[in-house]
Amino acid sequence: MIYLASPYSHPDPLVVEDRYQKALKIVAEYAQLKIAVYSPIVHWHVVAKRYELPTDAAFWAGLNETMLKRCSKLVVLAIDGWNESLGVQQEYDWALELGLPISFIKPDTV
Repeated sequence: MIYLASPYSHPDPLVVEDRYQKALKIVAEYAQLKIAVYSPIVHWHVVAKRYELPTDAAFWAGLNETMLKRCSKLVVLAIDGWNESLGVQQEYDWALELGLPISFIKPDTV
């Protein structure tokens, strides 16, 4: 299973929604290829909004690390903000520690 890392938090809610939509599109593209993928953004975005959960990387770190340990590869969605994202950096570092292959994709490719 692939772990899809992507930036999320931003002061502008429109940017947050755009980041969610871009991750959602990539998850759908992987699904069309019958490739299992886990995206914390896709999985938790609606839940966090509906139940007013925190959206910062620190709150989700334990859950994200648990899921990454069950994956065989990290894919970083290289959209605006990815290289400044504390969450993406944390996931990248965990993947290095776990010895997982890491790759980067743009939103219009899988």
